[in-house]
Amino acid sequence: ITGNGGGDGISGSDPTNWDTGAIPVSTDRVIIDTAAEITISGAVSAKDLYIASGNDNTITIKGDGSGSKLTLENVNNSSGGNGLVHSANAVINLGDGVESIHFVFNEVFRVNGDGGKSATINIMDKAIVESDRFILGGSSNGTPTINQYGTVNVTGTRMTTNKEGAFVVGLWSGNVTYNMEGGELNIKTGMTVVSGDGHGTFTMNNGVANLIGLSLNGTQNNKGVFNLNRGRLNIGASGIMHANESKGKIFNFGNGTVGAWADWTSSTAINLIGNTRFNTEDSVVSSARTITLSGVLSGVGGLTKTETGTL
Repeated sequence: ITGNGGGDGISGSDPTNWDTGAIPVSTDRVIIDTAAEITISGAVSAKDLYIASGNDNTITIKGDGSGSKLTLENVNNSSGGNGLVHSANAVINLGDGVESIHFVFNEVFRVNGDGGKSATINIMDKAIVESDRFILGGSSNGTPTINQYGTVNVTGTRMTTNKEGAFVVGLWSGNVTYNMEGGELNIKTGMTVVSGDGHGTFTMNNGVANLIGLSLNGTQNNKGVFNLNRGRLNIGASGIMHANESKGKIFNFGNGTVGAWADWTSSTAINLIGNTRFNTEDSVVSSARTITLSGVLSGVGGLTKTETGTL
């Protein structure tokens, strides 16, 4: 079923906005092939949601204050298909920053900037996006960008430190950028990987990230960069790993805070580019934590330890 904006061009519950003359149901694969502003009223489900190839317009999917929730079965995603967006320069706004909305992508949230495309996905304030796994890639030199302002919850348990991780930025030869501008990122049961078999850059400018572990995937030669400019990065028992400057795999820690929700150890190199604070108080409960760093600390910045735990 294809959204054609034949009605008011806004309401997902208006049958005249769909080519079949009926609103989507849970068995439909929904395709958006034009500019669209879709309002979700209450709980809605569908088999898939796909931004059509060549749709270089702006698409906004927003709530209306009625407990808006969109659940997608994602057959197209989980079978290695096109995902949310595949070959388009579209701007996709998940939420509008005004009304709350909850997106559930069953099995996987998949983005692929195929053919050199550079789609932009904005996860807006007051939006929640939830999935078992996030796969963010750009085959044939695609350059998609994901900007997070709201909340992202990753529920999967893939603990591999390469492209098979639970949250992967950079796949399929492309160059993927993930900017955390606010909100909360929760990946507490699976590994976060920057640089799968493509280039990836993850930059924290604000917000809080709670990660069980963070890998730059030392088995690949593709660039993987994690920048902590501001905000707070809380790490769990798996720590951070696999910096390798000769391969372009770098942890840049600036004027943000590094914390712990478990004791963690790292032997990887860290480049200090600002005044980084290491907070040794548990980020969840009132308890002292131990952070152990045995890798090379270098750069023009500095390091400050705060709270009652051990660094």
